[in-house]
Amino acid sequence: MTKSWQHLGIAVILAVGGAIATATSVLAQSITIDGTLSPAQTLTGPVYTIPQSVGQTVGSNLFHSFGRFNLNVGERANFGSASDIRNIFSRVTGGSRSLIDGLIFTNSANVNLFLINPSGIVFGPNARLDVGGSTRGSFVATTVDALVWSNGSQFSATNPGGASSLLTIVGDPSGFLSTLRTPPPIDVNRSTLRVYEGQSLLLLGGNVNLDGSNLSVDFTEGGRIELGAVAEPGNVGLNTNGNILSFNFPENLARGDVSLTNGASLDATAGNGGSIAINARNIDILSGSQLLAGIGSGSGTVDSQAGDVTLNATDAIRIQGQNSLVQNNVSNNATGNSGNISITSGLLSLQDGAQLSASTFGQGNAGSINIFARDTVSLDDGTGDSFIFNNVLADAVGKSGGINITTGSLVVINGAQIQSRVLGQGNSGKVSISARDTVTLDGRDSSDFPSAILSRVETDKQSDSGGIDITTGSLFIKNGGLLSTTTFGQGNAGRIEIKASETVSLSGQGRSTIENDVASEGVGDSGGIRITTGSLFLSDLALITSNVNGRGNSGGVEIVARDLVSLDNSGEIARGGEAGTLILSRVNDSAEGNGGDINIQTASLRLSNSQITTSTASKGNAGNVIIEAKNQVALLRSSNIFTEVTCACETESGKGGDGNGGDIKITTGSLLLDGGSNLRADTEARGNAGNITINARDSVTFFGSSDEFTSGAFSQVEPEAVGKGGDIFINTRTLSLSGNQEINTRTQGQGNAGNIFIQADSISLTGSDVRIISNASQDERLPGTFGNGGDININNTGFLLVADGAKISANSEFSRATAGNIKINASQITLQNEGSIRSESVADSDGGNINLKLSEFLLLRGGGQISTNAGTALAGGNGGNINIDAGFIVALPQENSDISANAFSGNGGTVTINAQGIIGTESRQQPTPQSDITASSTGGGINGVVDINTPEIDPSREFIKLPTDVVNTRGLVAPSCSAFGEKGSEFIVTGRGGLPLSPDDFLSSDVVWSDTRFTALLASPTSRVTPSVRKTAEGVAIIPATGWVFNEKTGEVTLIAANASEDVGSNQVNCIVP
Repeated sequence: MTKSWQHLGIAVILAVGGAIATATSVLAQSITIDGTLSPAQTLTGPVYTIPQSVGQTVGSNLFHSFGRFNLNVGERANFGSASDIRNIFSRVTGGSRSLIDGLIFTNSANVNLFLINPSGIVFGPNARLDVGGSTRGSFVATTVDALVWSNGSQFSATNPGGASSLLTIVGDPSGFLSTLRTPPPIDVNRSTLRVYEGQSLLLLGGNVNLDGSNLSVDFTEGGRIELGAVAEPGNVGLNTNGNILSFNFPENLARGDVSLTNGASLDATAGNGGSIAINARNIDILSGSQLLAGIGSGSGTVDSQAGDVTLNATDAIRIQGQNSLVQNNVSNNATGNSGNISITSGLLSLQDGAQLSASTFGQGNAGSINIFARDTVSLDDGTGDSFIFNNVLADAVGKSGGINITTGSLVVINGAQIQSRVLGQGNSGKVSISARDTVTLDGRDSSDFPSAILSRVETDKQSDSGGIDITTGSLFIKNGGLLSTTTFGQGNAGRIEIKASETVSLSGQGRSTIENDVASEGVGDSGGIRITTGSLFLSDLALITSNVNGRGNSGGVEIVARDLVSLDNSGEIARGGEAGTLILSRVNDSAEGNGGDINIQTASLRLSNSQITTSTASKGNAGNVIIEAKNQVALLRSSNIFTEVTCACETESGKGGDGNGGDIKITTGSLLLDGGSNLRADTEARGNAGNITINARDSVTFFGSSDEFTSGAFSQVEPEAVGKGGDIFINTRTLSLSGNQEINTRTQGQGNAGNIFIQADSISLTGSDVRIISNASQDERLPGTFGNGGDININNTGFLLVADGAKISANSEFSRATAGNIKINASQITLQNEGSIRSESVADSDGGNINLKLSEFLLLRGGGQISTNAGTALAGGNGGNINIDAGFIVALPQENSDISANAFSGNGGTVTINAQGIIGTESRQQPTPQSDITASSTGGGINGVVDINTPEIDPSREFIKLPTDVVNTRGLVAPSCSAFGEKGSEFIVTGRGGLPLSPDDFLSSDVVWSDTRFTALLASPTSRVTPSVRKTAEGVAIIPATGWVFNEKTGEVTLIAANASEDVGSNQVNCIVP
């Protein structure tokens, strides 16, 4: 029967200056009584009987005082005591260390035994313990000087008192162990020391060294094993909790070292309970040495709870070598919960196959692993598999408690791993890392296993992973390092949350990766990835993924970077894809689920030969790409942002799959695409393409090209695809495209092309390969499928330049498809050097409509074209309509700049022009090499209509009405005027360079850009005779233009008019009236 302990104070005091005596032969004097508590004597062996009578009994405590205490091989020390004795305290005062290579035995099954030798203690290979029993039987060996009770009483080995000094001691030890000098070590050499279940085995010395030894607690009911080392005078507390004894080390006490080498072990594995603790300066667990706790194999009940493993080192803890480990597991076929592993240190190092494990192999929960390392936690795979495990293993049912690491820096290299995995049934705990300075995952081992932090579900039973949280200054994942929360079975992958105040960097060989995936055999959702940092750098094929390859929804990838996000040299952020591929990353073609969004918020985003991708290839929608960059988004060297509907599976009607592409939304100061870079929201299968929305405060610039790729923004329906193209929206101050660039919503499959909406103060398109296009073209592999072209809308543009072969196009390139419409609202439009605006049809379909509204002018130079022609491949179809409202339309006649709504065998369209003036072009029945306005049909159709509306001027409106009677003009002048005044006033029609002879006539094709009268009107005559004019009722005069000035540099036309109020006068500068 287990008895409760009273709580009284005890302490042990060491006096400074004791010397460790050199061991002498113990064959003759193994155990001697020193004479302080009873008469001195030498006991005889090999069975040394130590009766209660040679000691001092005080209440339930028995005190012994030895001059020497040694046991050779085959010897035995029998401590006798009455049944009411609870503790036997024994001290060695002779100045020589105790060499124990035999059995220590108590004949009472209800007693604890303390051995105090301030000169040192050595346990040999044959040392054994048989102390007390299951109800009471702890063993404490120490090299401190004294035990001191809380009332001030003491039992000292360096200043031994007589029996009277012990009279005030009452009760069980529950006080402090104290030292007044540095104690000598306790050495345990290939020994096997064991206490009964539920009891404690404690060693406290200057250093404690276990070499190939085993310290254990009986299996049924676990007890406690604790090692402690003291390096300076001070106090160490001794606490009791039932039968469990434990040390209480003050924080400011200097400590010694504890080492376990050559397969040494502390084993507190049991059916219930079982704890291990070590307190030292340095703790070394080397060359296959082990600390074992938890629920043992085949034992335990549903109520069983294992104790904790606690390591506390002020400097360093080193666990090194194959099979070197610290574990607190629920073993195979066991039932119950394991305890925690708690580590506090300056540095923790696992190397060459060393492991920490708090896992469950049976029926029950695994505890947590809690690490606090002031400076560094380091895992180096080296020559073995170095891991920190917190797993639910195969055939196990339970959950793991999680891994918590707080340190200055965490370093995981050469294939070492931190794992929280579920292979059985149950949820894995979260991996939480807080590293003040850095977290580094670097490299792979010789078997290509990556240095990794993992939180995974790898079972076909319903289980969830707990996810990964990292808070640090900088996170570095290098040379194939891996951060992963993935579900390979039935369950959800946890979320990855990274907070790095300075930098997150993925780089080096071997594809460094952050992944949050649903694997191909998985059924569950991925939790997503969130990264908050100063700057994010991805290079050397680095990858961030949140994918669906099985059945489930992908979480989003959210990145908040204060300064910069940079993807360089094939770095990739992928959502919804096949991990391990550079370009294609998608919801797999055999998967079911929706992709999440990629959301990036930063000051600047820069991609160089890199990708950001969301896609779907199966039953599910791709996620969106949402980018907010305060300063700039730059895509360089064939970089891409993709949201695609793709599929590798073929069906009779085209590619399979059923899902919609995501949208691309970019909000920034300026957007730059260069060298074959693209924004793409395409559909290649069964599903609609996403939209592209660009809001750039300052500018959008597409320039440069590559030999392989066209740059630009694309939302297309690809060949064999069934679905609608997405729309493209651009809102900026300046839009500039040059050098093989496109804005494209073309359809080549079965579905309509998307629309294009652009709002910009200034737009410049230059180059033969520059196009804003929303065309419809047929998929030759699937005849009979078609889609219509989309519309193009350009609004609130101050200046639009389309030059050097650039195009704005909404064409139809095959029969049955309708070309899109183009609508532009601008101040000025210049089409030069074959720049064009087209909404044409190639085959048997109608051209689209073009509507241009300009507050100032339309200028066509060098073959500039506006066309809604139909049947341009000599096929049928009616020409589309063109409506132009402009201040002026200006062209050069000989440059073949045309406005046309023609047809080949169909009917011509309608061209409607409302303008203040049209210069350099005119309406014709058929196209000519000159600049034309046509709506013809050349193949038997009906010509269309050209309707030109310019202001009609009524000469009689608001002018002074003249009498109908013939007036004798000679009566209107003085007869004395000299002869030269008789010529009278003149009205001269030059026929060149001015207004047409009739307001109803077209402007003359003669190009003279100033009226010959303009100079005369601006001249200042020295004098003038004002003729007499018969007055009539006055009205408000219309002031007609009498000339213009043309500025060739700007294309600006300025109309000039003489003052309408001037009277008609003589052409003579001097007319003398008598």
